[in-house]
Amino acid sequence: MNTTIWITPQGQVVNCPPNEHYAYMAQRYEREFGHKPINESAIHDDPYHAGWVHIQNYHNAFNVRGNPQAIRNRGGQLRNMIFDRLMEDRNFVVNIEYNNKAMINQFGESYRFSMPDQFEDLRRIL
Repeated sequence: MNTTIWITPQGQVVNCPPNEHYAYMAQRYEREFGHKPINESAIHDDPYHAGWVHIQNYHNAFNVRGNPQAIRNRGGQLRNMIFDRLMEDRNFVVNIEYNNKAMINQFGESYRFSMPDQFEDLRRIL
């Protein structure tokens, strides 16, 4: 299991090839945001500011990045994805980061949950 996913503010799930989330946004930036990016970091940061949620679903981890409101808005959708993975892969870590390394708030909150033991704790956050 090695996938990269974007969830739009409207809830559409966009599957990208692994490690291609930046390329996806670079190719579609103008269509998604209505203007050209002002610089390369905008391609990476603007989706997070606009309410997109980025997921890396890797072998030992399920990493979720986005702004807090966007992650809360997609909470049910994220819980379902994590629950679906629990049906296939019982032991992994869920990391939730209310930030992104490239964003202005690089020291935002983050949470780490071990699955399946902390699934109920995770549900309270999402």
